[in-house]
Amino acid sequence: MRILLIQLKLVAIGCIGFMIFFLSTAFRSEEKATDPWKEMGISRTEGEDFITESFLRGYLYVYGTNNLQSILTGNRTAIAKEVLTHCKKQVSTVSFSTAYRDYRRKTQPVAPNIKTKDQIRAELISNYEEQIMNNQQMVNYALVMKNMEMKKKADKAMARCRKVLDEINSGNSKLMTEQMIYADMRYQSELEKYQTRICQWEKDYPADTRQLIKRRLEYFLELTRDIDFNASLKEVNGKRIFVNPAYEQKPAEWKMGYRAGKDVVQMARSFAGQWIKELSYN
Repeated sequence: MRILLIQLKLVAIGCIGFMIFFLSTAFRSEEKATDPWKEMGISRTEGEDFITESFLRGYLYVYGTNNLQSILTGNRTAIAKEVLTHCKKQVSTVSFSTAYRDYRRKTQPVAPNIKTKDQIRAELISNYEEQIMNNQQMVNYALVMKNMEMKKKADKAMARCRKVLDEINSGNSKLMTEQMIYADMRYQSELEKYQTRICQWEKDYPADTRQLIKRRLEYFLELTRDIDFNASLKEVNGKRIFVNPAYEQKPAEWKMGYRAGKDVVQMARSFAGQWIKELSYN
């Protein structure tokens, strides 16, 4: 089983995106597919896991789907609706809500901590004691090498360190005061960043799973709003690309919707719109 992790450029469209990815890679339509999971070469349980991962993490997660390029789709719209219905059931389960709560907690930004006076003092003492030890080693080395100039410099450096250390221990240290000011400045800066991150986190991962699902669906509707299903393609160096260069800059999901086809996307948009209404009423 190989792992294929497709990182999308924007916030993923969850299970709808999974459906579009599934359909957009189905190129042959001579026969009817009776089991979409089997056609993709995965089990129903694996498919449910993919749905959960896609909704939680914000990318399309496809593990071991070796048959994606050869799916047979006799009725794309019917299969799309089947997959969407299953997605809807999956993200309405208790297990999904539990998985989401766990994932949300793990992704929550951690608030910064301000260093206390005792912590700053301990760090400074440790730092200057280490410098004194290093300078003493330099003095010993200078004596062995009979390098009096080196010894003189090391003695002076060690004396400066001892003076600063005595001031720290006496509680009358200018350095301590400066470090406390710097610590507060760093804390305030980190706190501002944290507040920005926590606001974004609350927006990206609302406490209510219904709001998460609603955001994914709304993103899908916005993303597929202007798909040009009549767009022309051309072949360049063996690769089919859009004639309109602006379409080449579209997100990967937009292109997936184009490949899925107008009938499928229109059905999915209708399904998503009704689903949003149900989430809003409940």
